[in-house]
Amino acid sequence: MADCRAALERNAPKAHRNAPHNLVAEFDMTYGNVEAAFAGAAHVFREKLWLHRGGSHSIECRALSPMR
Repeated sequence: MADCRAALERNAPKAHRNAPHNLVAEFDMTYGNVEAAFAGAAHVFREKLWLHRGGSHSIECRALSPMR
């Protein structure tokens, strides 16, 4: 069974031989001062979720050009 989290480890096998890593894209989205909001919150709930790759995200790399 493949684990997408393990694929992001430093020494994980690469999906594309010449790629620097297995991360296709990354972007940050923020709004306001998140740290201050959590610091002032009466309660904070933390959870890690793992989604099976059968979810609604592409695994065929249709939007990724092969590395050359």
